Amino acid sequence: MLALERAGLAGRVRPALMPMPGRMVHDAAGKTAFLRYGQQDHEVIYALSREKLNRILVDAAAECPGIELRFSTRCLDVDVAAGSVALRNEHDGRDYHESFEVLLGADGAGSAVRAALVARDLVGAQELPLDHDYKELIIPAVPPAGGASAGQYAFEPRALHIWPRGGYMLIALPNTDGSFTATLFLSRDGDPGFGRCEAMRP
Repeated sequence: MLALERAGLAGRVRPALMPMPGRMVHDAAGKTAFLRYGQQDHEVIYALSREKLNRILVDAAAECPGIELRFSTRCLDVDVAAGSVALRNEHDGRDYHESFEVLLGADGAGSAVRAALVARDLVGAQELPLDHDYKELIIPAVPPAGGASAGQYAFEPRALHIWPRGGYMLIALPNTDGSFTATLFLSRDGDPGFGRCEAMRP
């Protein structure tokens, strides 16, 4: 929030925030327990749709005259000594190079920038994949009833919901439209596991 305030974007983000004073734990029998994060009412964390945050940040970047946005562009390689980055246009498959004085590599877990630096012995890095993976799901709003204009939340919206089940779990975060963004954390293999889910598909 401090970074967004300093960037002048807190006002754009604030309407999309969902305050959560605690977590709601759902046990296997269907019982729930609400666990507060703090002792005071202002001690909360916030849920924010990643899609909304990304859109706000991209729109703000597009308003800056010194920034050119390119979508569907993949980083292939970085030659630090030459100050050159190899890119690919994913629409037409065209490869091209751009020069740089400063390069910020923020291209995620499978970073091509990091791989290029490692390949040239400029940095050391080790990637150890987790045994678990995750899938994002949507729990839609309950359809409106009795002439209501908007859907209702399926359960308490002022909480991070957690369904812990030993080696796997589901969490759900509220959105402003009555839906929840849920994330299923599950082993890649095993039973239950994402590999078994794939094997069961027709």
